[in-house]
Amino acid sequence: MLPGLEVVVPMGRKAQAGWAAYQEQYAPKVHRLATWHPSPRVFASRPAARQEILDTLHQAAKLLKSV
Repeated sequence: MLPGLEVVVPMGRKAQAGWAAYQEQYAPKVHRLATWHPSPRVFASRPAARQEILDTLHQAAKLLKSV
């Protein structure tokens, strides 16, 4: 359905588990960069999560530029 898909950023455990199940069979060559779920609850309990999410998204952008 998405033949040009190159990078996926699943945000949160459920998204990561769902993508892992799909990726193994259907998209083994797609880069996966997992990160925190962007919810207020995560940001309240993990102040560094916001920067980690931003770093992951910047890493995804760099991967896309290099391809």
